[in-house]
Amino acid sequence: MSESPSQLFKFMSGKNSEDLARLDELLKEPYLWSADPTTYNDPFEFKISVDWSATDVELRKRFFTDKPSESEAAFLIWKNGLTPEFRWSVAMSTRRGLLATFGVCCFSKEVFNQLLWAHYGCSHTGYAAEFAFDNPLGLQHAIAAGNVEYRDQKEKWRLGEDEEELWRKTCFVKSSPWVYEREFRILFSKRGKIVIPPNSLCAIYLGCRASTELRALALEVGSARSIKILQMCESPFEFKLDAVEAKRNVTIMSSFF
Repeated sequence: MSESPSQLFKFMSGKNSEDLARLDELLKEPYLWSADPTTYNDPFEFKISVDWSATDVELRKRFFTDKPSESEAAFLIWKNGLTPEFRWSVAMSTRRGLLATFGVCCFSKEVFNQLLWAHYGCSHTGYAAEFAFDNPLGLQHAIAAGNVEYRDQKEKWRLGEDEEELWRKTCFVKSSPWVYEREFRILFSKRGKIVIPPNSLCAIYLGCRASTELRALALEVGSARSIKILQMCESPFEFKLDAVEAKRNVTIMSSFF
């Protein structure tokens, strides 16, 4: 969970004054937003299936890891009380406990995918910020990073497995319909704004339907900070997007009728 792709893209909206202010802030002082993982729109996000086929030794280890001050008698009561209903409760509490410990920032390794622009770039009216990190785990508050894997079924986590496997299966696996995202994630020990090195922000790609206000702001602030601004353009002959460098006082035909 520590691969460092050379290019990571974060898609953003650009429809209102708040979106413009966010772009202005990003260009002046690059940052990432570490989000609460429980706020994601996919109901299958950050979920696993718990496999209870653990040995007594593994169950004991799991129990005393969570409750180190408890007695052997308490462990036996817990073990004998593992009814299906109680197992569900334990699985849910384990998930809640894990998700309460981190924030997450999601990227794509793809910038020309039309679905990403439609879904996350606000129907092509927003923008995509390109980032590059020599070592994502070197970022302030970073605790894990890696590519998302895509599966048709939930990953199973055995109670006897270590915590790293719990993290990987919960945080870096999604259902297969999302494979088009080619997602990369960075997990942080805090939520909210994460300030990053200025040179981590490499470029801004404007959607083919980006407003003149968004384009003007990107060119004005981006030029002052020597950040490349590119305009996504709808191909007149193919179902594809192209990117050309945007320049001040130069009009680009980026979208057709």
